[in-house]
Amino acid sequence: MNPIPDEITPPGNIISEIRRARDACILLGGHRPYREFPVSWMKRHVEGAGMVVTNSSNFTIMHTEDSALRQIRVAKSKLDLMRDEHLRRGMETYLLDLERRLKVVVKEAGGRIPMSFDYVMSVELAGANTTAEPEKTQCDAETPVATSVDASTSGP
Repeated sequence: MNPIPDEITPPGNIISEIRRARDACILLGGHRPYREFPVSWMKRHVEGAGMVVTNSSNFTIMHTEDSALRQIRVAKSKLDLMRDEHLRRGMETYLLDLERRLKVVVKEAGGRIPMSFDYVMSVELAGANTTAEPEKTQCDAETPVATSVDASTSGP
């Protein structure tokens, strides 16, 4: 998934605000939020691992009320982990207001807010012969075996 932008025009700004609130609650609860990797970062690291991108496709994420409410629920699940009761109550109030505003914005946007995208990349080893036949397993010579290369050595 490509990261959700920090700032964007309406109606996407509500999704950015939900992401920030979710991540704040996760951090204030003593946990670490996950991170998405931008296409440019992935491409750079794939190429750094001796591979080339042969194809890439983007798929727009259509945020619905339900999908955004799931992110608010993640934020709410961290409230009990916050040590400061005033902070916890304030964040709970803020999340309730965010839910209320989300419902209005999603309705005005027609039920979906397009923002950010998932992506798929096809890669191969640099210099690989793309016309070669795929390897076949010994147990089933008719079924090609998909091979993959672990590019995780470069880390985020």
